[in-house]
Amino acid sequence: MEKHSSNIEPKLKNKIIANLELIDDEVNELFLEMKEILESLKKTTSETLEILKNNKDS
Repeated sequence: MEKHSSNIEPKLKNKIIANLELIDDEVNELFLEMKEILESLKKTTSETLEILKNNKDS
C-alpha cells in the first residue's frame, strides 16, 4: 500500500504544479489585457476631458 501511495504523490504533485503553471500563465495574460484596457480607458478619458474643456471654452 505504501508503494502505491508514494507513487501517486509525485504524480499528483506534478499535476498540481502543471495546473498552477497554467493558472499563472492565464493570470499573466489577463493582467496584460487589463493593462491594455486601462491604458485605452485613460486615453479615452483624457480625450473626453479635452473635448469637454474645449466645449466649455466655446
